[in-house]
Amino acid sequence: MKHAIIKGIVSLGTSSFIQIVFGFVTMMIVARVIPEETLGVYFLLFAMVALLEMAGSFGLRLSAAKFVAAAESDEERRDVVNNVLTFTVLAVAVVSLLAVAGKACLLHFFKSELMASLFFFVPVVFAVQLIENTLSYVMQGYQLYRKMALIQALTGLLNCGLVLLFVLVVKMGVEGYILATVISLTLAAALRYAAIPGPKKLAMDTGLIKRILKFGLPLQGNEVLTFFFQRVDVLLVGMLMDPTHVAYLAVAGRIPDYLKRMYGSFQSVYFPHMSALFSRNAAAEAEEVMNHFVRLSAFVAMFSALLLTLFRREVIVLAFSEKYLPSAPVMAVLLVVASISLVSTILDSAFVSAGRSSFLLIVNAVSAIASVAANVTLIPLIGVMGAALARLISNAAANPLSVWCVRRVNVRVQIGGYLKPALFLGISLGLYWGLGWESIVFRCLLALLFVVLCAWFSIIRAGDLVALSQSLRLLPGQRALKT
Repeated sequence: MKHAIIKGIVSLGTSSFIQIVFGFVTMMIVARVIPEETLGVYFLLFAMVALLEMAGSFGLRLSAAKFVAAAESDEERRDVVNNVLTFTVLAVAVVSLLAVAGKACLLHFFKSELMASLFFFVPVVFAVQLIENTLSYVMQGYQLYRKMALIQALTGLLNCGLVLLFVLVVKMGVEGYILATVISLTLAAALRYAAIPGPKKLAMDTGLIKRILKFGLPLQGNEVLTFFFQRVDVLLVGMLMDPTHVAYLAVAGRIPDYLKRMYGSFQSVYFPHMSALFSRNAAAEAEEVMNHFVRLSAFVAMFSALLLTLFRREVIVLAFSEKYLPSAPVMAVLLVVASISLVSTILDSAFVSAGRSSFLLIVNAVSAIASVAANVTLIPLIGVMGAALARLISNAAANPLSVWCVRRVNVRVQIGGYLKPALFLGISLGLYWGLGWESIVFRCLLALLFVVLCAWFSIIRAGDLVALSQSLRLLPGQRALKT
């Protein structure tokens, strides 16, 4: 089972890497061409899109993946897909109309004429993004990892090309940036729709919808809480400061977000497999899989955080230009946050796939309360860095609860698998900041120290490399593309 998951991760991870490369190039372009304040407005608008997604998803995305993965026949899978898609289209229509009607309320706290003039993009982006995201989760349930990988790569290429056309050639500015996003998401949704097996049609089986919603409503509550501990800081910075500082926060979070998108490839494979294991009452195997990937993911995430923190100034200047250097220390904190978030996501997915989605409300309620309290306290005091520290506080507060919830479904967590690399990350960064040496050789030695410590304490093992090398043979370019 672990090898099957690794094969899917390698396939999706490769396409995610390609998509991230194109996204990185896109961000390099817009950061240099679009002024900081205007770019900040762009990120504020997309925070509003996230607000609408929170209201309109009804927890159907993860529910769709679980119900499709656990279905016992093709007919049952088609029923799930048709009902989920029908309900999603209805939700999009209702929430979009409410957004248009509530425009004045949504814009009340933001004194920006540009935001008001661009607001009509918000319901459009919301509609295509929610539909595309829902279709992606359906594909996860079918375990169509290679087709997902191809669509991801094509979408990244198209988005980058459209940004080059609209922003650099046609010089449409931020409007072109948004339009490129809308077109690429629309194409991705169309390709995902075509890739899902079987006939699709409108359907409304109230009994099935009730079962899906019963499982999904705790997840919907989780999405509300997730918004408050992941996105509310963007809105608060926009309200308490200005769009320029929103751009600094968004740029600081861009590379950590790219890393989390890579981790999303893992999640797309891990969750359906765990759901299938628990549906077969194979809790012991699920426990082994979970702990295996907690250990490996913690190493990869924290090593990435260390490298990018050690070379944060060079990365910011190379990627976004010197005008975004105020984002460098903020990015260092957000990289650590991304590492903690990944481990917690793996743990959370374990108890959700075991059918205890209500536990997610407990975890994210604590995160949301900690996030809002820390943001409201720290942003007025230390600005954008306060938002980064608030994310660190909320993620650190939630992790012990995630461990407790996993244990409640009779799955043991080997916490040393991620606490040890966290300690080694702290030692390496402590030496870096304590000694204050900026030599490239010294920074490389600190990265090597982290790897040596992880190998010495069996965080990374020879067997991991063997499994990876076997999976690399199954990359899309080395075998014919198939589902």
